[in-house]
Amino acid sequence: MAVINQLRRLWYRKQGRLPPEDVEAIIVMRNTFGQRDGETEAQWLARLRRQDDEFAAEMDRLEAEE
Repeated sequence: MAVINQLRRLWYRKQGRLPPEDVEAIIVMRNTFGQRDGETEAQWLARLRRQDDEFAAEMDRLEAEE
């Protein structure tokens, strides 16, 4: 039986739920940027600043290569 993805996604949304593929993306995003269990707010903010600095350095490196 063929599954029409657009209708399947609409069915989930009408029930007030998220499709499974969206949930997986949200979990990955929360793990990357959200505060983790046992992590204090100061540690969380320091991790976000470190990730931001690493990303900025990578973008500067890529820009310099061009």
